[in-house]
Amino acid sequence: MILRKDAKNQDLPKQIPDAMRSGVTPYGYCYLEGKLVVDTREHAIVLQIMNWWHSGKNITAIAELLNQQKIRTRMDKKWSHSVVSAIVKRQSKKASVQ
Repeated sequence: MILRKDAKNQDLPKQIPDAMRSGVTPYGYCYLEGKLVVDTREHAIVLQIMNWWHSGKNITAIAELLNQQKIRTRMDKKWSHSVVSAIVKRQSKKASVQ
């Protein structure tokens, strides 16, 4: 299955849902039958991150807490400031829209 455009094929295959046509699936979510849905395993960590954030912990401190607890990212790496920051921004944006 081709997921990227090339010079010869300017259109992506029609069977790929629009939501899956760009970037990486956000942490805490997965695709099920072409729709973005909550991944319960990861979403529990997202909720913990947001609890720490709302309790006044900064992004770096949250990343350190996750690493101390030996919780790994989806890619089995240590948590970084940028990854935690992206989660907090996405969840905050999502909360302000609701």
